[in-house]
Amino acid sequence: MNSELFYSLTCNAALLLSLGLIYDLFQQDQRRAATSFKQLGFGILIGLVALVLMATPARWVGDIIFDTRTILLSLTGLFFGPLPTLAAMAIAAAYRISLGGSGMLMGVATILVAGGLGLAWRHWRWRQKQEPTVGDLYLFGMVVHLGMIACMPLLPPNLRGTTFRTLTLPILILYPVATALLGHLLASRQRRQRIEAELHRSEGLHRSILQTAMDGIWRVDRQGRLIEVNDAYCRMSGYRKEELLTLTVPDLDANQNATEVAAHIDQAMTEEKIRFESRHRRKDGTLFDVEVSVQSLAFAGGQCVAFLRDITARKQAEEELRLSRQQYRDLVEGTPDLITRVDTAGRFIFVNHAAESIFGPAPAECLGRSSFEFIHPADRAATEAAFAAWLGSGEDLFICENRQVGRDGREHHMTWSIRAERGRRGKITGFAGTGRDITAMKHAETERSRLENQLQQAQRRESLGVLAGGIAHDFNNILMAILGNADLALTRLSPESPALDNLRQIETAARRAADLAGQMLAYSGRGRFVIEPIGLNRLIEEMTHILRVSISKKAVLRFVGSPELPSVEGDATQLRQIVMNLVINASEAIGDRSGVISVSTGLQTCDHAYLRGATLGEELPAGDYACIEVADTGCGMDAHTLAHLFEPFFSTKFTGRGLGMAATLGIVRGHKGAIQVYSEVGKGTTFKVLLPATSRAAAPAASPEDQAPWHGEGTILLVDDEEVIRTVGREMLEELGYQVLVAEDGREALTLFRERQREIQCVLMDLTMPHMDGEQAFRELRQIDPGVRVIITSGYSEQEVSQKFLGKGLAGFLQKPFRISTLRDTLRRLETPVSHDQTAGAARDE
Repeated sequence: MNSELFYSLTCNAALLLSLGLIYDLFQQDQRRAATSFKQLGFGILIGLVALVLMATPARWVGDIIFDTRTILLSLTGLFFGPLPTLAAMAIAAAYRISLGGSGMLMGVATILVAGGLGLAWRHWRWRQKQEPTVGDLYLFGMVVHLGMIACMPLLPPNLRGTTFRTLTLPILILYPVATALLGHLLASRQRRQRIEAELHRSEGLHRSILQTAMDGIWRVDRQGRLIEVNDAYCRMSGYRKEELLTLTVPDLDANQNATEVAAHIDQAMTEEKIRFESRHRRKDGTLFDVEVSVQSLAFAGGQCVAFLRDITARKQAEEELRLSRQQYRDLVEGTPDLITRVDTAGRFIFVNHAAESIFGPAPAECLGRSSFEFIHPADRAATEAAFAAWLGSGEDLFICENRQVGRDGREHHMTWSIRAERGRRGKITGFAGTGRDITAMKHAETERSRLENQLQQAQRRESLGVLAGGIAHDFNNILMAILGNADLALTRLSPESPALDNLRQIETAARRAADLAGQMLAYSGRGRFVIEPIGLNRLIEEMTHILRVSISKKAVLRFVGSPELPSVEGDATQLRQIVMNLVINASEAIGDRSGVISVSTGLQTCDHAYLRGATLGEELPAGDYACIEVADTGCGMDAHTLAHLFEPFFSTKFTGRGLGMAATLGIVRGHKGAIQVYSEVGKGTTFKVLLPATSRAAAPAASPEDQAPWHGEGTILLVDDEEVIRTVGREMLEELGYQVLVAEDGREALTLFRERQREIQCVLMDLTMPHMDGEQAFRELRQIDPGVRVIITSGYSEQEVSQKFLGKGLAGFLQKPFRISTLRDTLRRLETPVSHDQTAGAARDE
């Protein structure tokens, strides 16, 4: 190889190295998305390099030249792509054709083969998606230049053999190596540029992420100095980026000092990544909550990157959620109402603490148990049926009442409000309910109903009592005339008079009518009472004989008296009527069957609850009460009979007047007592009369009064608005030996008393009169003469009348109708002062 050949190859090598520079330019344009015109320009540039290569060839024989165009064009096809390669091939081929000579055909063929193999190899390499190695490039060079040798037959025949023998070995030794070396140079440049491109994209992506991130991002060094910050943190803190880069982490973190910041950075270096919450300070001094995630940057020499998320809204939401949960918990657990949630099978999945006071088990023990388990067995079927009907109705709210039974067996009346919980598709997923314990309200309603019933009964008894008292008063005025005239006629007729029996029958009938009026007065509480300490045992023992003859022959009477029974203060006659009425009622309940009537006495300590359950016991004080109990084994009473038992004129007997039990109630009311009744149909009835016990001893039995004949003398002023009573009263007084002045009302009585005061020994005056009644007239008479003796007469009882004149010096009282003997005894007692005081004292109330 001569110096000219060496020089030509050196020039070719230098020109080939220029391909690397062209490739750099090409790759830069590729990154900028080069157009087809730019690619064509690069092809022309490479074509010009090929022209230069062919202009400085190594000449072989004559016009046969050899150069490195095959290396240039094959690597162009491999690294530059189709358009630049085709352009370069066209220029090179055109130039070779223009040179002509015997090697023209082979020269053009080698251009086409080299460029075509380069493009084919490029296509194969991109399909494999792998970068060519030096070995791959050497193999590529070998293939290209074997193609070049394959083009030698296109030489003139006289040159083929010599050229083949002389150049084949040098071509196959040098050209593949040169191809591999130059290809490796281009591949390295390609790899470097790809790395630079990726780095460029990575930096662009980093900047994009840094500036578009919603969270703040720092890059800090080990000393806590900010090296880089993004726009998001600038917006969070209110600082400009330039200001932040002059600050350190402790300047911004309100919760950490420099030592704590350094510790966190060291921890991040050790653990690679840490996360914590803190509070940062804005430029205006306000604080905001942040969540910080720190990660070390091993490649950055001890630097860290911190991601900061503003969690102020989240913290506020968490606090609001905490407060909401606390309020919910306080509401749910603080309410006395039972709040529950159950699944579709009716099992509890939540209950509040009120469940323990109602069900018994703690809330946790109720979970998983059936809600129907605690319903009272008597209410369970009805509740289940109502619940099923509600589910089928499609209504939103289910309201019901039932009883719940707790572990201790206590019943709780509950009112429930239940709603269905539904999923997204409207399917029921469970039920939420609120239950209120209305046991106290139910008891209050029951108590209110009881009190209202008692009030209605009391009002009815009061109304009937007023009616009965008024009737009895008027009835007694009428009976006064009948009984008084009959009594006068009996005293005036001889024993042989045929009218004597008729008068006695009139007197007996009038007495029975008076007794009936007395019973009506007793029911109204206006019966005649003479209050004194009474021993109940002695009172009943004295009545034993009359009781036995008053009851059915088939009834057996038994009396059991309690020893050491305290006395009661009352009217013995009225108390006897109570016993008689109850025993006769018991006998009538037994009827024609055999039975037992038990009369017993006792002492009972009663509290308010017991007294409220008794008739007339609502307002009585708690304490000791002596009781009379009358029990029978008769037919008993149903609820209807018990409800009307003490109403006047109510009777279950065809012949009964219906006043016996009414009178009993009136007498007990007058004695400030109560009655308890127990009865069961077919088994019998028990009456228990409760009377306040007293420590006063019972009075001894009274001795009979002297019934010797007596006549008075002097003048008596008789005052009554009823003419018939004035007439019969005048005759009675005259029969007793008195002179009589009569007045029809209080005003006339005052006029007569002023005129004839000196001769009037006593005033016999009715209580109820028109114009001026007896009470007002009494006061006027006492003003005229403080020592005047006045006897009041009335159809009402002595107890009621004496209350009006208590302590005012009333001389006596006569209850209509009265007999002449009663009138005589009353006037006779006025003869001595002792008798007068006793009479006045007998009118006292308890």
